Amino acid sequence: MMAQMLLKLILGNNANLTINADGDYVVSCNGSLKYFTGITIDGNFIPVGEYNAESGSTVVTISKSYWNRLKPGNHSFQFNYEYGKSPAGTFTLTAKAENQKQKNPEKFKGSTPATGDPNSFVLLPTGLVLLGSLLAVRKLREKEEN
Repeated sequence: MMAQMLLKLILGNNANLTINADGDYVVSCNGSLKYFTGITIDGNFIPVGEYNAESGSTVVTISKSYWNRLKPGNHSFQFNYEYGKSPAGTFTLTAKAENQKQKNPEKFKGSTPATGDPNSFVLLPTGLVLLGSLLAVRKLREKEEN
């Protein structure tokens, strides 16, 4: 209990991650790496090869391959030290839109994705005006030189 009062989560609490879209997940706690024994998600220790721990208090990078295997929803994580555990942190996993579309095609029926650049109709006329201005200036200079 005393460790939870002293240990503080520094980074990664209340994160929102998208399965198969976001990269590695970085969390940090102010505990000493020297006494770090592992990290748990939903009460289960993450296998050592699925995360990397560095000093700077304790900075843990959880591999994308590990957390992509978790189910969508709310999850908790906790740093474990020889002298106790950190307060529990949370993160939320959401499924990528493509995955949701496959599971519930009716929900996405009739929706058309936006494509192209909506400002492209402005760029072409602007470019033509600039080009015409440059040609006019060039012709005027040629007349002045002659």
